[in-house]
Amino acid sequence: MFRDDGLVLGDRTLSVDEYGVHITNDLLREEVSWKLITSITSQNVVLVLWTDPFAGIFIDRSAFANAEHEQQFFAFVQSKINPSAC
Repeated sequence: MFRDDGLVLGDRTLSVDEYGVHITNDLLREEVSWKLITSITSQNVVLVLWTDPFAGIFIDRSAFANAEHEQQFFAFVQSKINPSAC
């Protein structure tokens, strides 16, 4: 049903900068503007950058080197999607 290296499954590299979220793998290059991200939440095993009520970018929390790195990422994303709160 799903390819191991397709749009839904498979390893990806995710990075963020002043412009948005960048997701890449051997077959995909996706750029998501901060304007599309409505919120970020922390679930049991994933962080979710929400783009719609039932859709978002899921990031496995084990991708972070440690809890401090995850907290820095979370704070950076929040500052980009809600700059008035910072």
